Amino acid sequence: MADHDEIKATTVIERIEIEQADKAGVEDITRAAALSTETNLGIGYFLDYHLFGSLFSLSLAAIAAFWGFAPAAAILTFIADDIGMYSLSALWILLTISR
Repeated sequence: MADHDEIKATTVIERIEIEQADKAGVEDITRAAALSTETNLGIGYFLDYHLFGSLFSLSLAAIAAFWGFAPAAAILTFIADDIGMYSLSALWILLTISR
């Protein structure tokens, strides 16, 4: 019971959980309490160049993924008309399977 005295319960439910917890449960509650402490990050955290770089690179990746597929998909029927359906049969099969 000495392990349970170290953890402070704030609600009745937490007190019951702590009383009925085994050693692993007490460790989980202790770690959760340590990780859930409130911290004041400040404005500097959100203005960090690492955060902006990550957001910028994710945005570029999304734009590249979209524009790498959208123009070709939009004119695929015109391509098929120009070079014939039989030469694109493998492409049409792949597009049908992927849906």
